[in-house]
Amino acid sequence: MGGIGIGIGIGYPGQPHILANFMSIKNPREIKDSTLIAMIWVGLTTYGAVIVGLIGRGLYKNLEDPEQVFLVMIKDLFPNYMVGLFAAAVMAAILSSVSAYLLVAAASFATNVYRKFARVENEKQSIWIERITLVVVAILAYALSQSGGLVFEVALYAWGGLAASFGPIIIFSLY
Repeated sequence: MGGIGIGIGIGYPGQPHILANFMSIKNPREIKDSTLIAMIWVGLTTYGAVIVGLIGRGLYKNLEDPEQVFLVMIKDLFPNYMVGLFAAAVMAAILSSVSAYLLVAAASFATNVYRKFARVENEKQSIWIERITLVVVAILAYALSQSGGLVFEVALYAWGGLAASFGPIIIFSLY
């Protein structure tokens, strides 16, 4: 798990949605300010998640599913309308991430694999391949999720793999 931990730690720059932000910087002088803003944001959100986990571990020592600690805490500590807001925020974040991952997987397959090996330049056909790939990946993800904790483990490996592949290159290219 140690290697995965390092991959997760430096993985942020290697994520596709983050890479798009790095590539969209128009002026190299903006990199310094952007890096500072990004690091402050990541620090706040990451340390916030760690603090929630530590407090939850202290409050709920016998929790069956530790991934539910946030929802259990807000249910016990906040009024019902706040529970709904927090739960909606969590679901929005999950759905946003899932849709981004599905779109990146489908577009990457259609553009980098299908077009290259099938030598197809037809845009309509490429769009249909993206759609089919999206459905196949979504069904595969759903099937994997039925066994429980496997999804979190696969996500950690994917995060670490993307981090190891792209993270260091992006970081070094900035300097």
